[in-house]
Amino acid sequence: IWVRPLRNNQDAHFATRVAVYELAQFVEQGIGEEAFEVTRNFLTKYAGLLADTQSRQLGYAVDGDYYALGDFVRYVKEGLAQLTPEDVNKAVRKHLRAENMKFVFVTADAQDLKERLLADQESPITYNSEKPAVLLTEDSEIQRLPLGFEGVEVVSADEVFQ
Repeated sequence: IWVRPLRNNQDAHFATRVAVYELAQFVEQGIGEEAFEVTRNFLTKYAGLLADTQSRQLGYAVDGDYYALGDFVRYVKEGLAQLTPEDVNKAVRKHLRAENMKFVFVTADAQDLKERLLADQESPITYNSEKPAVLLTEDSEIQRLPLGFEGVEVVSADEVFQ
């Protein structure tokens, strides 16, 4: 799960909880028919863009030949046409678990974020504009969601890019 850059560690802490919460909800509830159709339609149209350059076409042709898939874009589109929401939900339940998530954070104040995560302190979010009551109610539950971090390693950017 990619969480876009945020204003500060408080927001990052809350966004981490939202990511865990949303993944758990997705695993539990699965994808509905309407969301499935919208996603499948998008992916079917997007599949053509996978091979939008000659180098990509050549790369997918080599892969298709090696894996005996034939034309990759056709293979993807045919696979999507046969896919059902039940197939997706079965795969989600089999392979995804919120409790198995690994996290990487990029922040200017790593020590502060480490302390927040290890203390599992609440992480209320503040907005720049009014939000619906239903969202604020959900946020008040999410801000207390236990994350259970047992260890947090801080690595400097200099070490990462050696």
